[in-house]
Amino acid sequence: MQKLKDGQGGGAGAANVNKQSMSSFELEDVKARYEKGTYKLIIDSITPRGGPTYGATRVTIRAEGIAALVDAYPEPRCKFGSNSKIVEADYVKCSTAPAGFYAKEKAGGAKSDTCIQCEAAPKSDTAEIIPLTVSLTGKFDDTQSSHPYRYYEPLVVKGIYPRYGPKDGDSVI
Repeated sequence: MQKLKDGQGGGAGAANVNKQSMSSFELEDVKARYEKGTYKLIIDSITPRGGPTYGATRVTIRAEGIAALVDAYPEPRCKFGSNSKIVEADYVKCSTAPAGFYAKEKAGGAKSDTCIQCEAAPKSDTAEIIPLTVSLTGKFDDTQSSHPYRYYEPLVVKGIYPRYGPKDGDSVI
């Protein structure tokens, strides 16, 4: 995914993205509407919907109208349950609709929408469902909604049967 925040390249995923620059009047108007609550950021979906308890999962958040807020709020944050689990986030280009449950977002697909991508999810001591919230101001007093995020114990494969199969594949394991 392409980062929108920097626009100067440098990072592995960073790329120059043509954005319309807002005048200071437009920027103040967007900030005023957002802070009054007339312009609300409501989470539509998150991808993936959960991750292992050891963390390190990047979560993409889709919400209507994010593109209008990129210039006004350049440093979004994500909170995984408690105030001790706040991570930085970036604006990224993404597809309008999330991929299906078993499908991954295609690397070359049309990415015409703007999403927020939370950096690596923090570690959790237990498998649990927690609220995932996003804040554009970083204070979380502007949060309008949250979405459930599931921490789960990582799977451990202890054995497989059959141990061998034909080189052509098609073996049910």
